[in-house]
Amino acid sequence: MDSRRLYPGPSHTLSLLIVASFTSLSLSEQLEVTATTHPVIGTVGSDVELSFRLIPAISAEDMEIEILRPPSTISLLSYWPGVELSGDQMQEYKGRAKLQNKYLRMGEVSVIIHDVVTSDNGTYRCLLTKNGSIWTDLDLLVTALGTDPVIEITDRLKEGFRAHCESNGWYPEPSILWKDGQGNALEPLSEQKHKNPSGLFTIRSSISVSSAFTASCSIRNILLDEERQLGVFISETLHQRVDHRGYIAIGMLVLLFILIFLSMVLNKSLQETKKVCNRELEKQRTRESEEDHDYKQKIAFTAESLKCKENPPQTCRRPGEITPKNPSEQPQKPRRTSRKKPMSHRSQHRPVAGKSRQADEPDTLKQRLAEVEDLE
Repeated sequence: MDSRRLYPGPSHTLSLLIVASFTSLSLSEQLEVTATTHPVIGTVGSDVELSFRLIPAISAEDMEIEILRPPSTISLLSYWPGVELSGDQMQEYKGRAKLQNKYLRMGEVSVIIHDVVTSDNGTYRCLLTKNGSIWTDLDLLVTALGTDPVIEITDRLKEGFRAHCESNGWYPEPSILWKDGQGNALEPLSEQKHKNPSGLFTIRSSISVSSAFTASCSIRNILLDEERQLGVFISETLHQRVDHRGYIAIGMLVLLFILIFLSMVLNKSLQETKKVCNRELEKQRTRESEEDHDYKQKIAFTAESLKCKENPPQTCRRPGEITPKNPSEQPQKPRRTSRKKPMSHRSQHRPVAGKSRQADEPDTLKQRLAEVEDLE
């Protein structure tokens, strides 16, 4: 705690004597301001009181009061005789810092800070002014007790078992300690600490353990001298069960690779089968196209034959014949293709020569001609 006294200098003696009868402060009095409690400990999320006292205990209602965060000159709270000012108040304390006016008459300056955060940790200065200034400092120590530790056991195969201890929500930075069943300290394999955006710490530490092993993890708040502790026991049965699970995991991994390989082989076989089917389908379509073409040629031949029977022989031209320019020339015989065409079911309707069907031949020819025209 640091306090300061104000002693009037010789240059101000005359002016102070003139107003001595109008002020509650006498030149013969020595004023001092001190912190009621030093330091003050505040928990994150709670309210904390910063209290100062005038010695001797005289009223501070007619004084100017400022609460500062040195080295900053911006006040987090300002008081003018009878009025609490908020215009120049620090932004982070607006709505959180409040002066208790009822204690001013008794010479006490009490400030309440609501909803303490980690950034409130530090030094506060109370400055009082009336025909001079006096001031004193006070330290606010912010603290937070974190969550209960959580221990996780993992198996690193060749490296053996590891125990991981983790907890969060600590302030200031905590310490962590591992102990065995006999209370002996254990050397950690790793230790990590990091601060979240609100300023609270998370701590994580790990050790190597074996079967039938007892260990405890304790995390301590040095400022409060409080700790949170958790113990764990690794039995031989758990060790064997975890080892067995490790082998099962390896077997499942191998099985997964086998299934992937079989899936790739099956997919390739399906692709080859699909290609073969596509080729066979293309061949079938080609055959059907050729058969359709042959069928149309046979229909055309039948139509020409029917027309030749109705027209005079000299003007009739069968399919494949070349019509002579001179009527006296003999028409050429139609060309015959060397490839044999498959017979269509429609070829069964060709007229059959015979004496019994000569009478109905004109009507049959007309019907056939009409069918051919419909097909075309």
